[in-house]
Amino acid sequence: QRVSTEPTTSYRLQGLKPNSLYLFRLAARSPQGLGASTAEISARTMQSKPSAPPQDISCTSPSSTSILVSWKPPPVEKQNGIITEYSIKYIGIDGEDVKPHEILGISSDSSQYLLEQLEKWTEYRISVTAHTDVGPGPESLAVLIRTDEDVPSGPPRKVEVEAVNSTAVKVSWRSPVPNKQHGQIRGYQVHYVRMENGEPKGQPMLKDIMLADAQWEYDDTTEHEMIISGLQPETTYSFTVTAYTTKGDGARSKPKLISTTGAVPGKPRLVISHTQMNTALIQWHPPVDTFGPLQGYRLKFGRKDMDTFTTMDFSEKEDHFTATDIHKGASYIFRLSARNKVGFGEEMVKEISIPEEVPSGFPQSLHSESSTSTSVQLTWQMPLLAERNGIITKYTILYRDINVAYQPVELPVVPADTTMTLSGLKPDTTYDVKVRAHTSKGPGPYSPSVQFRTLPVDQAVFAKNFHVKAVMKTSVLLSWEIPENYNSALPFKILYDDGKMVVEVDGRATQKLITNLKPETSYSFVLTNRGNSAGGLQHRVTAKTAPDVLRTKPVFIGKTNLDGMITVELPEVPSNENIKGYYIVIVPLKRSRGKFIKPWESPDEMELDELLKEIARKRRSIRLGREVELKPYIAAHFEVLPTEFTLGDKKHYGGFENKQLQSGQEYVFFVLAVMEHSESTMYATSPYSDPVVSMDLDPQPITDEEEGLIWVVGPVLAVVFIICIVIAILLYKRKRAESDSRKSSIPTSKEVPSHHPTDPVELRRLNFQTPALSSNSVPYASLIGSVSSLSSQTTTQSLYDNNSLPRFARKGMASHPPIPILELADHIERLKANDNLKFSQEYESIDPGQQFTWEHSNLEVNKPKNRYANVIAYDHSRVLLSAIEGIPGSDYINANYIDGYRKQNAYIATQGALPETFGDFWRMMWEQRGATVVMMTKLEERSRVKCDQYWPSRGTETYGLIQVTLLDTVELATYCVRTFALYKNGSSEKREVRQFQFTAWPDHGVPEHPTPFLAFLRRVKTCNPPDAGPMVVHCSAGVGRTGCFIVIDAMLERIKHEKTVDIYGHVTLMRAQRNYMVQTEDQYIFIHDALVEAVTCGNTEVPARNLYAYIQKLTQIETGENVTGMELEFKRLASSKAHTSRFISANLPCNKFKNRLVNIMPYESTRVCLQPIRGVEGSDYINASFIDGYRQQKAYIATQGPLAETTEDFWRMLWEHNSTIVVMLTKLREMGREKCHQYWPAERSARYQYFVVDPMAEYNMPQYILREFKVTDAR
Repeated sequence: QRVSTEPTTSYRLQGLKPNSLYLFRLAARSPQGLGASTAEISARTMQSKPSAPPQDISCTSPSSTSILVSWKPPPVEKQNGIITEYSIKYIGIDGEDVKPHEILGISSDSSQYLLEQLEKWTEYRISVTAHTDVGPGPESLAVLIRTDEDVPSGPPRKVEVEAVNSTAVKVSWRSPVPNKQHGQIRGYQVHYVRMENGEPKGQPMLKDIMLADAQWEYDDTTEHEMIISGLQPETTYSFTVTAYTTKGDGARSKPKLISTTGAVPGKPRLVISHTQMNTALIQWHPPVDTFGPLQGYRLKFGRKDMDTFTTMDFSEKEDHFTATDIHKGASYIFRLSARNKVGFGEEMVKEISIPEEVPSGFPQSLHSESSTSTSVQLTWQMPLLAERNGIITKYTILYRDINVAYQPVELPVVPADTTMTLSGLKPDTTYDVKVRAHTSKGPGPYSPSVQFRTLPVDQAVFAKNFHVKAVMKTSVLLSWEIPENYNSALPFKILYDDGKMVVEVDGRATQKLITNLKPETSYSFVLTNRGNSAGGLQHRVTAKTAPDVLRTKPVFIGKTNLDGMITVELPEVPSNENIKGYYIVIVPLKRSRGKFIKPWESPDEMELDELLKEIARKRRSIRLGREVELKPYIAAHFEVLPTEFTLGDKKHYGGFENKQLQSGQEYVFFVLAVMEHSESTMYATSPYSDPVVSMDLDPQPITDEEEGLIWVVGPVLAVVFIICIVIAILLYKRKRAESDSRKSSIPTSKEVPSHHPTDPVELRRLNFQTPALSSNSVPYASLIGSVSSLSSQTTTQSLYDNNSLPRFARKGMASHPPIPILELADHIERLKANDNLKFSQEYESIDPGQQFTWEHSNLEVNKPKNRYANVIAYDHSRVLLSAIEGIPGSDYINANYIDGYRKQNAYIATQGALPETFGDFWRMMWEQRGATVVMMTKLEERSRVKCDQYWPSRGTETYGLIQVTLLDTVELATYCVRTFALYKNGSSEKREVRQFQFTAWPDHGVPEHPTPFLAFLRRVKTCNPPDAGPMVVHCSAGVGRTGCFIVIDAMLERIKHEKTVDIYGHVTLMRAQRNYMVQTEDQYIFIHDALVEAVTCGNTEVPARNLYAYIQKLTQIETGENVTGMELEFKRLASSKAHTSRFISANLPCNKFKNRLVNIMPYESTRVCLQPIRGVEGSDYINASFIDGYRQQKAYIATQGPLAETTEDFWRMLWEHNSTIVVMLTKLREMGREKCHQYWPAERSARYQYFVVDPMAEYNMPQYILREFKVTDAR
């Protein structure tokens, strides 16, 4: 290479390669040319850092803790000097040590290096660098390599062993922690060995479980399990589990000991014999292998085509059973198992088939529907199951014109449908029809005749265009039109759910909202103007309710700002639902008694008319002005629902104004989704949001009504307030002078020690006798007041402070000893003499003789949890909830333990729950392990809230930490039973709680007679498990009716053991545990009346399956008597005497002639009241009484045979109370005497006061006569 320069004596060459030898020659140049060159000289450039990394980096893992790194030097031309050493950098990626490491000073002659003391089965990133004397070159590309596998150093976690049966156990576990697996877990080994006296016995055994490839990836949540079978019964085993990789098995878990259960018996031997009398004889013999003494047998049997089986338990000595009501033509399955101390063994299963016979019963509920002038649709139900005697193969219908005597027409119905349309009939004609069923053996009997009448040709249609206007999630809006030529005040009826549900609609209405339906369920609706009776014209439509797509409620995510706007989070909608649009619906809450209440329990129950009209008006002019009555309105419309929305921002969304929320007004809102549905408009609604109050900028004006109320209540409250202050000062001074009140820790519910005396009441008689004091002491009862004085949700301190309750002049419990039950009736008669004088004296003398504190009830944080300010929870007996960290007062609930007979803390008496205490109530049920709640009030009585609904109406609700699911509801005439499942957050345990609500306690006073209450109490007692916690009892305040229930229950338990009652003592005891218990004198008397009825009449309830044996026993002559048990029981039941005060209207002079017999009169409390006629004295009276059924109150009217003078009243009663069935159980004359006046017309119509009665038909049956009448109000 040649370089030319200016004339100079030195020159620097640049851009040469490092560590390279160069030769140089120099020559001068003149204008004449280049001169001679000098001799060559040589020079070498200095070294530099390598410009290339080492080459061909490779890594191998010779062991689980080492990696061998290999490389080649950088290319010679890029070494830039002599390589003096190498360095290695490495870092762990998924191990515990993630810090970078560097190895320096590796010899330049080396081409590999062994990294040691690494983590097992860990991935590393490794790079190599070459160095010259000048410094290091660039790093090589990083290489990823994982150290080799090893055996796991950690054992499997969460090893659990559970006995499955006598020869098998289930072992479950989770994988070792990740950093101790040291490889891919390929499987697990379960090692187990038999143990005797804590030492291994016999050969250890091993079970292997190999994981599939898909399970190799680590998953901390996966639980593995294995069933180990072939074990010996009643034997202890030790189990350990180890994980293994390809290198072997690792550390074992800690041994888990488990004992297998004893073996259950084998199959019994079973023989079944069928007789011709609808019975089957089941005989059995013990199993060959019993594994210990047998303790009994269990038999399950039932029809093969039915889901329900009858279960019977037998003792070990029984070896046969006769099953009755075995249906002919059916197959039955019998399952028998034997039981030893371990449990029930394997079932022996046998099946028998009973030969078919002709049906012994007729088809049920034959009636006509959808009648026209020439046709009618007949429907019926199959014969009763027990009377079918086989598979119904067809039906035969027999019908005829009742005015023609020719042979009736017989029509077969094949296949065996239960509906048929008769056509080709004559208009305006009455037909008689009956139906019978066939099996393969032949036909059964015909049903009773039913008559129907075809319509005249010109019959006016009562309604038209019956259709579904809108469909919601749990409701359907039905609509129809009424023709101009139809003018009837008769109500319509809508039948649905296969006729089980009937809704009555005003005859002038044109639509009806049907509620309480199930989501996404098909329903058929029938509209008729004559119910479901024969001849009624009917319209039918079907509809399917909307799916439950909006399951969650909208949630508020911010506070109300000063402009009255609220930001909310809207619910999510599944993407697969066909929804056309969404409406945001605002519902202002109405104010009632100072509270805001929802107009409807659910959005599906609201009449959507106004909203539908508003939707139809969409994008038209927005209405101006403020509505006088706040109604639900639409604030926005969206085609796609946003995640958030601001209420009250005054903007327009989809043609609707999002109006400003009114100050101080409470609102809820919901989302209304319009579904894609071809048949009718379908809507799905979300649940209501929580209520929210818009910021109250201006005080609300007082309405005239409220202003008037203030002028009345204000002065009264002022006077009461002054009295309270004076008394509070006096009581405070007295309280400071008194010694510390007694306090004790709350014991758990347990039996009192068995040494005498065993009853808490008797213990109190010994320890706390009430001393006699001066005669000017104030009786405790006078301080109590009635329930009407308990002002709901007030915070004013009660007028009297229980710490300063005065004692009395009487000797208390010492002068009121227990009463023998044989003397109870006479004792009560003495107390009731002179208008209950002695009852009053005894009740007023009740005093616990001690003074108690209620400091926790008075804490400011707890005052809102008290329904009534003066009904508190004594500190020494209150129920303590487990405290929640950081929440003051979280251990408080207004509830006290109450002792029972020979049992401390048998009950918990508490108030009716408030919305803010729902969570506390259910937490108490969970912590106290309560299984039974007794509710002695309705939610609302006399328009006052007595208790807030603390349970879900359906489905599941969460109250605080407890999730409550409604499982079942049974409504009877006088009480309701609800069954709930309880789950606690963070616990997998499920508990079942039953609530018994007594609904027959009157709004005022006490029940007229105690029989329904006693039946209710026995049902509660029977259903309460023996191992349950305290029985929780509440009414509104938790003192009056609650006290009645507890005393009566405790005294009935006492009667079983002691043959005495101690009502006075037990009420005194309760007053020492909760204030005001048994709140009124009437309640105190009712307790006595209930107990005397229980003692006198006993319990007459009997299980249905024992009825035959029970009757057999009653019809036998009693020992030492000359009459049967039946006669004795009837005499006992008839022994109670009714006081003349119970018959008021019946004894009035204007009514006495209306009574057929002077000794048979209706009680005033249950008599049927007619609508009075102006100016006619006694016109509201008829000798008739309402009678409760089993499931319904006032299910029947029992009345005398009408007199000639009362026949008009009788028809008036039927009309006013909508009674359409009259059962007459007498002839007009018997034994020469009139028993009943003929109150009906025989051949032609007759008028009875306001009513015209037309005879329609008369059927003479072998055992009875059926007459049908048409009644018309002629007014």
